[in-house]
Amino acid sequence: MLRNVFFGIVLVAIQTPVLANIFESEILLKGTNAFAEKRAKEEAFAEVLVRVSGKKETLNRPSIRQALPKVDSYLSLFNYKQEGKQSSIVLTFDEEKIRTLLAQSQASYWGNPRPQLVVWMMETTPNVRRQISQSSNSPLIEALQQKAKERGLPIVISEQSVLPSEFSKGMSSTIIEQSMKYPNAEGVAVVKIDNGAVSWQFLPSLYAAQGNLDAVIDGRTTSRANQAMAVLVDEVADHYVRQHGVDFSRYQGEAIDITLNVDGLSSGKDFFMLEQKLEQLGSVGAVSLNKINQKMATFSLQLLTSEQDFHNELQRHHQLSVMNKVPEFIDGEIKTDQFELEEFVPLFAINEKEKAENLLMDESENIVMTETEISIDDDINENSNNVVVYYQWR
Repeated sequence: MLRNVFFGIVLVAIQTPVLANIFESEILLKGTNAFAEKRAKEEAFAEVLVRVSGKKETLNRPSIRQALPKVDSYLSLFNYKQEGKQSSIVLTFDEEKIRTLLAQSQASYWGNPRPQLVVWMMETTPNVRRQISQSSNSPLIEALQQKAKERGLPIVISEQSVLPSEFSKGMSSTIIEQSMKYPNAEGVAVVKIDNGAVSWQFLPSLYAAQGNLDAVIDGRTTSRANQAMAVLVDEVADHYVRQHGVDFSRYQGEAIDITLNVDGLSSGKDFFMLEQKLEQLGSVGAVSLNKINQKMATFSLQLLTSEQDFHNELQRHHQLSVMNKVPEFIDGEIKTDQFELEEFVPLFAINEKEKAENLLMDESENIVMTETEISIDDDINENSNNVVVYYQWR
């Protein structure tokens, strides 16, 4: 059964998203013959598939293994690079073809934009205690950046100085406040290397926490410091894959249609930027424009996977904020001053009229809603599974 779910969204400028270069790979050539080049291409293909899917296990899927030798059909750009005596190839893969392959393989997809992580590091030895910054020329920084590039995780090493006592506290309010000064920062990690032992604290969202440190994730490893950087990046990337990624294995073949109304488009540039964002969502298989009315555009979307995945992906685009109640139209335009806009899309989906009505009385959901914040379309049959849903911000 096709279901139409309506979401009203306001487009606002909040934060520039970070676009990681996840479809490009550079591989050293281990020979000058065609076989060496073919192996390098397949290695680059495998690297990109792991980076874009967010999971190493993707390479174990039969359809993925069959696709690897056909690497040339997935390329959009191919260049040679020479540095001294070392030769390499730089490959850029076709985004749409990669996404289609992962969807057909029922794998996962972790697209752009991706959250940027601010990393704070403190190293303690018997002789010295120092903060490690980008300018420290530490091998730990190199190891961290190399692994982050491999996983497609945007990171910035903090250059701001804080007192050693702040590192002793771990994820302190001072470090959180200082991290917010980085324009595109979303998460923060505090790493402590104490006489070879490595531990860290990771806060996935600086702004969702709002001073609540219950969301901090603790981690540690007995690996050597360089290897520990890889463990840290893997744990952070895996967390974001679970939070923002699309799992194509959830798609059961039942088409889900969503009608998306977007208000606040002030120019053609805004419209084309929005359309491009929708087309890049891994959870969306088809996008078509229904109509444009003043500053509002209405799109019809067909999902490749679950509604939950659609919402998870939509969260990453900071220009989109959900209206906190059913909109009121005046002369064909939404009266926008009735809304309080927030930063994050809540992860709640209501798919049945009964659930929507029960939610009004259910305090256990931790959502505050009023009768005006949920609307059931009058044209929808009482017994159908179609609803109109507007989200309250968390």
